[in-house]
Amino acid sequence: MTGVSLAISLAAFPTFAPDIWLGIDGMAFDQLTDAGNFWNAAVAALVLLMIIDAERNRGQVRLSAAAGELVRRSLWIGAAVLLLGRVDAGLGLGQVRGAIWNFWQTSSSSQFIKNLIYFVLIFSFAMLRLWVTLLILTYGLKQSYLRTR
Repeated sequence: MTGVSLAISLAAFPTFAPDIWLGIDGMAFDQLTDAGNFWNAAVAALVLLMIIDAERNRGQVRLSAAAGELVRRSLWIGAAVLLLGRVDAGLGLGQVRGAIWNFWQTSSSSQFIKNLIYFVLIFSFAMLRLWVTLLILTYGLKQSYLRTR
């Protein structure tokens, strides 16, 4: 992530580089930009393919094998990544980050209640994002096996 982020920054896109650096984080937590959502989806697809490859190869993780599989299955995995990027953007809108911040600042509730509401909402959305990510990417992967000969 750091290497790709630095390369993007040096390639005259310094405002996009932080989104690249947060690629793994964004699988569970919302990004602030649409480009970040699509990058997170692409990283999630690559991670899924790395896990599948490691399962086949007695736990050995090989980025190059996962990247090759990503290229071979690019039509269906690419469609899943595009869909997931849009879904993640929609989940970011539903997370109502501003309302949570406003409640935190203005509520007369105890600190325990504020913390409880904050963590329940944040981690509930994180869990939802991870399950939705897995659902969409595994569906795309399954279609790539069924429809690619």
